[in-house]
Amino acid sequence: MNITYIYYLSSLLFLIGVIGALFFETFSRILISLQFIMLASIINFLSFSQTLYENPVWAVLFVLFSTLLLFLF
Repeated sequence: MNITYIYYLSSLLFLIGVIGALFFETFSRILISLQFIMLASIINFLSFSQTLYENPVWAVLFVLFSTLLLFLF
């Protein structure tokens, strides 16, 4: 998969999250919108780590750490 498509996907998820956080009124929908923003940042960090560090160990460690933080949140 081309990295530009990954950036487009993450920016689309980020925009969905920002629009949802600004325009929804219920707490549960705002929380879901914030999770979209966090998911977009995780996708960006993973794609940047994959391009900077060709070693897949960094990506696996980052995925494990980020999912742990999401479950704690």
